[in-house]
Amino acid sequence: ALWLVPHCTNKFLRFDFGTQTFTSHALPAGIGSKIRMVGGAMVGPENLFVVPQGARAVVGVNTRTGSATAYTKFPTGFVPSSGSAFSGGIAIRDSELWMVPAHANMVVKFIPATPDEMVGFSNFPPKTTTTEKKFAGGALCRDGNIWMAPLDNAAVVHVRPSDGEMKSFDHWPHFPRNPEMEMKFQAGLCSGNFFWMSPHFSPMVVAVDIYSGAMKGFAKWPQEATATANGMFSGITASADGSLYLIPHQATRIVRLRNNGGGFNDDAARRCGIITPMPVRCLNLPAQNRLGHSGSMMIAPLRQDSFQ
Repeated sequence: ALWLVPHCTNKFLRFDFGTQTFTSHALPAGIGSKIRMVGGAMVGPENLFVVPQGARAVVGVNTRTGSATAYTKFPTGFVPSSGSAFSGGIAIRDSELWMVPAHANMVVKFIPATPDEMVGFSNFPPKTTTTEKKFAGGALCRDGNIWMAPLDNAAVVHVRPSDGEMKSFDHWPHFPRNPEMEMKFQAGLCSGNFFWMSPHFSPMVVAVDIYSGAMKGFAKWPQEATATANGMFSGITASADGSLYLIPHQATRIVRLRNNGGGFNDDAARRCGIITPMPVRCLNLPAQNRLGHSGSMMIAPLRQDSFQ
């Protein structure tokens, strides 16, 4: 089944692939008036934990029964800031949820077995402390580290889950215009030995070698994939053959990066559903950043139904 995470509504939606039907499940009380969640991750075989963006709680959902529980005891010193607290969550060892800060002042580890003992890590490397707009999501890579894509920072950062130690990487490929403006990404994905970042304002996809820290940029865009100044893509996912797909925010096409040398290719005019006069606005689905049922990619609407 596919679970849609509420952004500005008060319920989850569960989509059953077999029956092609939706079922709604209510949010728990006590999460605040700003019901904004921002994806989540499966921790264990049947528990989905959802990360707060504007809400005041982590929410756990039993995917078998649909029952939901709010967890509100954040670490001492935690400050969500005036904007979005987190930008995503990563499951570790089927027993931990690590939350990536967007505006919050720390990375937070949540252990469902001890939900009242969240742990915060604020030992950010120096180059990442000049702004509260920290990271735009992350992923667990095969080196065992959580890699986080910069939202408004000068560096990519990885976190070592064993102790929360952080390390920054800023050997960027050449940006043709303003590097401070162009190091803006909206999602990250681990594939092979690389951490791939989806461009929001950046003119290129950037891949980081998770073992050497070397970076490579990909900027051979198809002519049809135009965008506005409000951001190109909002997500990235991978298919079984290793190709990467960029999910549009205001770009006009889904774009595929082939796994055969780095050239971009237009995805045969497969578009996100356009609701006139709204521009194309889509977000990547939570869970494991992979194509879903029968190899199809499903994209949830950001504006139309208030789900992510």
